[in-house]
Amino acid sequence: MNSTSGLLVATTAHCIWDYSGTKGGDWADNVLFIPGDTNGQAPYGRWTAEMMYAPTQFQQKAKVNERGNTIGEGWSYDIAFLRMRPLGGKTIRGALGGQGIAFDARAESIRSPGYPSAPPFDGTTMRTCSSPTWTSNRDNTITIPCGMTPGCSGGPWYTRFDDAKGTGYLVSTNSTVGSNLLTGVLMGKVALDLYRRADSGT
Repeated sequence: MNSTSGLLVATTAHCIWDYSGTKGGDWADNVLFIPGDTNGQAPYGRWTAEMMYAPTQFQQKAKVNERGNTIGEGWSYDIAFLRMRPLGGKTIRGALGGQGIAFDARAESIRSPGYPSAPPFDGTTMRTCSSPTWTSNRDNTITIPCGMTPGCSGGPWYTRFDDAKGTGYLVSTNSTVGSNLLTGVLMGKVALDLYRRADSGT
């Protein structure tokens, strides 16, 4: 994304934080970002995360029950940022360009790519959902109609997406799926504060 540092990638907190409770929560190991991954290919390189940032609200209050369902108010904060190591002497923005980012955005059209891995998908090909608007929920989450399955987590939600340029403004990321709906967290003050910390590397 178009951060000052040129080092940031957005994802969901549950992709980088173990919320299962078996160890009381812990960071993921060996986090990679492979842009444009198709059938195991890495046309733009394999980028490694140097630092990870997730809201304390998610770390402390996001859980799953015995059926595997998400529970707890922490899921209203399922957003995260990765600070990536340079690759080949370039920042990720310098090598690939970046998307815009918007906080407290108003409902507009959404384009959301992801790599769903549960049937009927296999996680090897990028899929996309689009919607002319989103539904706002009481818990700071937003929802669009989408048939993607688990595995698409962490994919971006872009508004004002320009097909010709392939650019837009990030407002959320893929958090949970179910009943042909895709849910994300609308980025607000908590996400903005997290973004600033990640961008400064503190």
